[in-house]
Amino acid sequence: MKPCFLALLFTALRLGPALAEELSPEAVVQACLAHSHRLERARLDVAAQAARQRQVLAAARPTLRLEAGATFYEGLEDAALGPGIVIPAIEERYGASAALSQLLYAGGAVVHGVRAAAAQLRALEDARDAVAQGVAREALTRYWTWARAVFGLGALEAAAARVAAHAADVASRRAAGLATENEALAAAVLLDRTRLRLEDARRAEALARARLATLAGLDLPADRRPQEPGAARALEAAGLAAYAAGALIYRPEAAAARAAVEAAAEECRAQRGGWFPHVRAVGRYARANPNAQFFPPRDEWEDDALVAATATWDVLDGGLTRARVQEAAVRLAQAEARLAETEETVLLEVREACIGLQGTLSSLLVATRAEESARRNVGVVGDLWKAGLARHSDVLAAEADLTDMEYGVAAARVDVVLARVALAYAAGRLEAETP
Repeated sequence: MKPCFLALLFTALRLGPALAEELSPEAVVQACLAHSHRLERARLDVAAQAARQRQVLAAARPTLRLEAGATFYEGLEDAALGPGIVIPAIEERYGASAALSQLLYAGGAVVHGVRAAAAQLRALEDARDAVAQGVAREALTRYWTWARAVFGLGALEAAAARVAAHAADVASRRAAGLATENEALAAAVLLDRTRLRLEDARRAEALARARLATLAGLDLPADRRPQEPGAARALEAAGLAAYAAGALIYRPEAAAARAAVEAAAEECRAQRGGWFPHVRAVGRYARANPNAQFFPPRDEWEDDALVAATATWDVLDGGLTRARVQEAAVRLAQAEARLAETEETVLLEVREACIGLQGTLSSLLVATRAEESARRNVGVVGDLWKAGLARHSDVLAAEADLTDMEYGVAAARVDVVLARVALAYAAGRLEAETP
């Protein structure tokens, strides 16, 4: 079993007093992994298969059986078989035995059965790791979705304050006769529209917080804030190629599918063992009163020992073995088909994630330039309006554009992180992604 990636990523991470205000994505992922019922079911599947593997291994080991018994009869009479030969009636009978048995040959059924069980265990372990990565990805996705709502809310709060200041300035200018009533009303409408958008953002942030808290099993009070996303960094073409090349190696879903194929192949070989004889060695020691191995029986303790080899061969079984082999062959073909499908899906997810990351990086670059332009435009148009060289509607449009651009940059920064998480998950390298 390869080391679970979680041990590498979250061993030293703990929720504690140090997270009084800022909640790190690593801490959230750890909490989600600890709280996940789906991951717990996957762990129990592994435990059940480990127990089943021990059962299969038991068939290859010697067995020791101890037996003891006592029987009491009434009304028995001596039986005469002839002159001088009398079988005495023994009404109290006792016996004890120890028998050691070892399967010597079963046509490969046991050997391949053990290998099949081991491969199935590896498949379930990889499936458990796949579930863990899926939970970690969902945790990071919800965390950064919450972060996008928080930072977008901050951008709208700043925009609302800026528009409120402009509305107050227009009201003052109207009182001084420097602005019309229509301009003051237009500024008030823009302020109300911005505040309405701000309320929508607050609801979205509360909903994202609740979803994250439910997934992690945590209480997220209002003073908890997400971590700022790191600086966006481009991913070179060589890096994208490395992600794609390693995806089939690192993705636990692909590893689980490969182990399932191996298990199905070993099970197919194990079923063919039904066509061969089974040979078993037996050793037995018994002590009884009377001992049935002695004739005529005597009312006294006697010992006997046995060493033997037995062979059984089902020459005709009504086609049972053939049907089992055919079923195992079909299961193998199904496992191979699932492996091919999984590999194609993994490679497609990597390609899609690469395209998505490049797109979000480009969007962030454009949004940042647009925000800078919108900010300069607000200053220029505002000065022109105060000088009587621009319409007030141009000022309002510039303010609205700046609000959109600020919100867009806040969302685009988080979108880059989400795209990186998606790419790391698709390539099976989520443990290396620390946005």
